Amino acid sequence: MHLTSDGREFFAEVTLQQISIQGRAYLQAFIRDISDRKRAEMELIRKNEELATAYEEILSAEAEARESQDELIRKDLVLQDTKNRLDDIIAFLPDATFAIDREGMVIAWNRAMEEMTGVMAEDMMGKGNYEYSLPFYNERRPMLIDLALTGDETIADRYPTISRKGSFLYSSEIFLPHFYQGRGGYFWFTSCPFFDHDGNITGAIECIRDITDRKRFEEALEKHLVALTRTIPGVVYQFYAQPNGKMGLGYVSKRAEDILGVHIDFDTFFDRFTACVDERDREAFLRSIEDAVREEKPWEFEGRFIKPSGEVIWFQGSSIPVREGDSLTFSGIILDVTRRKQIELELLKRNEEREETLKQFATLSESLREANKKLALLSSITRHDILNRVSVLMGYLDLAADLPAISDELMIYLKKCSSVTSDIARQIEFTRIYQDIGTHDPLWQRLNEMVGNVSIPQDISLVYVPTTVEIYADAMMVKVLENLFENAYRHGGTVTTISISTRKDGDRLVILVEDDGAGIADDEKERIFERGYGKNTGLGLFLAREILAITGISISETGVPGKGARFEITVPEGRWR
Repeated sequence: MHLTSDGREFFAEVTLQQISIQGRAYLQAFIRDISDRKRAEMELIRKNEELATAYEEILSAEAEARESQDELIRKDLVLQDTKNRLDDIIAFLPDATFAIDREGMVIAWNRAMEEMTGVMAEDMMGKGNYEYSLPFYNERRPMLIDLALTGDETIADRYPTISRKGSFLYSSEIFLPHFYQGRGGYFWFTSCPFFDHDGNITGAIECIRDITDRKRFEEALEKHLVALTRTIPGVVYQFYAQPNGKMGLGYVSKRAEDILGVHIDFDTFFDRFTACVDERDREAFLRSIEDAVREEKPWEFEGRFIKPSGEVIWFQGSSIPVREGDSLTFSGIILDVTRRKQIELELLKRNEEREETLKQFATLSESLREANKKLALLSSITRHDILNRVSVLMGYLDLAADLPAISDELMIYLKKCSSVTSDIARQIEFTRIYQDIGTHDPLWQRLNEMVGNVSIPQDISLVYVPTTVEIYADAMMVKVLENLFENAYRHGGTVTTISISTRKDGDRLVILVEDDGAGIADDEKERIFERGYGKNTGLGLFLAREILAITGISISETGVPGKGARFEITVPEGRWR
């Protein structure tokens, strides 16, 4: 860098050359202005530097592009692998499946579809214009997959019924008459769209299942069920309840027309049946169904039903609930129970009449009891007066017997009169003891306490094992035991021991009263229970049997003559515990 005389800078190139002049050595200098060349060189250097920088950036961008290309290749491989897997999944799905793109071109046609239609995938892939509908309908027409792809509701009119789940899943059952050599087949179609990452519909897929065998089986089962229900003496039915509160009939047997007189129409049967339920029972009928649905419990109801002909019958309905997804299905039977109900009402009427009779009987019994009490009172007064007179009579007889001028024959008659008078006194006393028979209601009595209340002579042993048995009998049951004990030691001869025991005989209880005396002859075993038979009053055993019979208890003598008496008191079921 050099300066001119005016101070301007410039680039200069200086060249020195040694020369000789007249033998003397000199240096010769050449100075050249190279400012333009220098500036050009500096510009070239700058450009080279920029170029180097750009080259480095290009190399970096190339490296990034290479990495991006590698990533794209990797993603493409992953995408291709995913596509291959998806194709494999679709190809090997058990249901016939195909898919179309947004333009309606076939992009998938699996092996199950090839088997179902006989059309190979290579012959179908990439084709549009409803080519996929030809194997099913023998014409080009929209299918369920087109409804899923486009949302065109006019396509739905081509199907008998379509069920929808959510906004995009469509299903329908169709009968195709040209399948199976013209016999036709049943198929279940299901379709839905698929979307890109922005939520746009890019195609649709449809699965088709051959349900012909199942439908044939259902039809055969239906025929069998119809034949079977004709033999059942009732109306077989199914009704359903949905979460939205809708209820309807799923099935009803033909017998509904015979038994109820209601024409079978599934859409209106439930409402018409309800309308025929007698208005006195209708509210309860509907409430019972609502309760069964709400609690998911078995339904039962019985009520009156008015046939369209005007005939009134009684029906009984019952069913068991089964949940199937959101729907609750009740399966059951309705029976005509008119005859049974008539019998029940007749029995109810008879029971009411019987209860009224029992009330009247109770009133009469109470009146009779009151009358017996009054008679007992009257008898007590009369008995007291008679005994007073008998006592006076016996006194006079004693005085007459003491008179000195009485012949032997008169003395005999006086003694007989005295004996008869004594008998009369004993019989009157006996009636006092037994005057309360049947005047009080029977009651539960402990056998232990009854035995403990009976006294026997000290020279006779009582053998008895205490028990918890109670007997339902007249309040004078204890008099029966007293009479048996008294008969033992008064008429049994040399009685030293009386024993009481119990045993079960099926549902009955047997009380045994035994002694070791002379016993009772075979020809007297039944006569001893007759009125007036035997010594003294002849009423003891007769009244004992009557007391026991009040509550259905029986008594008999089963001992062996010469070895002692044996009385068996048999208490029926329900009269002991």
